[in-house]
Amino acid sequence: MIHTQNQIIVSEGPCEAHGTAHICVHHREFPENWTEGESPRVAAGHLLNLFLKNLDSVGGARHRERVEHAIADIREYLDGLDDPTPGAPHPG
Repeated sequence: MIHTQNQIIVSEGPCEAHGTAHICVHHREFPENWTEGESPRVAAGHLLNLFLKNLDSVGGARHRERVEHAIADIREYLDGLDDPTPGAPHPG
């Protein structure tokens, strides 16, 4: 199953290795950068951390601006989720 909310894509499906469900999240502009988690909030928190960690190594002002927009989109997505999962990263 795939859910989209603006720029954030959340896909849910069975894990072939373990037979359990997993959640994958990526930004529409950067499908090559994706993360997994036990919930959309956790997976999106991991994605936010991935983008923040790599922000300093982005080459070129135009590409950096796109990454900064993606970070803002992920934070907006996290802010829009109903209830926080214990232990999930906070978008702030």
